[in-house]
Amino acid sequence: VSFGVEITSGTWEFFYTPEVDYIKYCSTQIPIAELVSNENANKVLAELAPQAAAFPAEMMEKFGHQSLRELSHLPFLPIPEKV
Repeated sequence: VSFGVEITSGTWEFFYTPEVDYIKYCSTQIPIAELVSNENANKVLAELAPQAAAFPAEMMEKFGHQSLRELSHLPFLPIPEKV
């Protein structure tokens, strides 16, 4: 969308909210499958919780829709608190 605006001299502030986010934010609420498929998120995950980053494919099929927060309650997948 383009439009022209004529303004007088002075000091102006413009605030623009983009339709698409420029930055992808990740949290422990995002499904593990989405985190692992995101290259940057997977690097952080591999550093802080390597067992979660190396989730086997058969486990991903079963638990991939769950978030890290949900998965942290599983006894076989300890997620450090700092994650």
